[in-house]
Amino acid sequence: MAAPFVRNCYNCGLPGHFRRECPHPTRAPATGANVAALSRPILALPAPAVPLAPVQHGPMQYTYPAGGYGAGRGFWRQSLDRCVAFDDQAEAENAEKKREKEVESRKEQQKEREEFEARVGDRLENRLVSMYGAVVPAGGKLATTVAPVADEKSSENGEVLKLRRENEEFRKKLERECSSSESLVNRLLRENEELRRKMNVKRDPLENGMSVLMKEMQELRAGRDKDKELLLGLKTKVGPLRKEKEQSAEETQMWMNEALRPGNKRGCISMTTP
Repeated sequence: MAAPFVRNCYNCGLPGHFRRECPHPTRAPATGANVAALSRPILALPAPAVPLAPVQHGPMQYTYPAGGYGAGRGFWRQSLDRCVAFDDQAEAENAEKKREKEVESRKEQQKEREEFEARVGDRLENRLVSMYGAVVPAGGKLATTVAPVADEKSSENGEVLKLRRENEEFRKKLERECSSSESLVNRLLRENEELRRKMNVKRDPLENGMSVLMKEMQELRAGRDKDKELLLGLKTKVGPLRKEKEQSAEETQMWMNEALRPGNKRGCISMTTP
């Protein structure tokens, strides 16, 4: 049985990523100058009389080429970081614009509310003044001026009558709008019939003009056919007459030639000597 295929990184040996996306630094192969040093160096010169102290080598260190994929910052990771930064900036700008729009809308709503409250307050104040003779001074306390009882009652009666009149108008309008379906259908049918009659009235002159033109065209066509028949009859009559004329001309020429021919006894006197 074949062994399973291992899909590990060639650099660190861990699964889950490729070598070009490896977060670990690239390890250079141990060839040439980066081979581990020996415990004792080989000297080309003769050994000195004094023995050398043993050389202490520290832990082996490797130098890694920086390249374009070192320190876990590959090309794709950099592109991803740029995209994330761009998205974050766009989201921040959109959030700022949305916040500004909300602030402006709140300001507009506040302004409209204040204007509405001011209008309502003015209307209420005017109504109170007209009904009870009340005046609101700058201090904010309500100061009433005593009005005659008759004027007060008349103003109240006027308000009541006005409200009743408005209520009656609204009721009549509602009754007109909420009419029965039968009356609505009849009204629509009547309007449709009126529109149809108007269309017929407008269409009649056009139809009459078209009918007159059609009749004239038919008469002209019939006259043209008659003229063609008459022309054909004349052609049939002219043909024999032309043939007779040609024949008479030929006969006349023949008799003329015969009469003018020398030696013709009928055309001249023949004189002979005994």
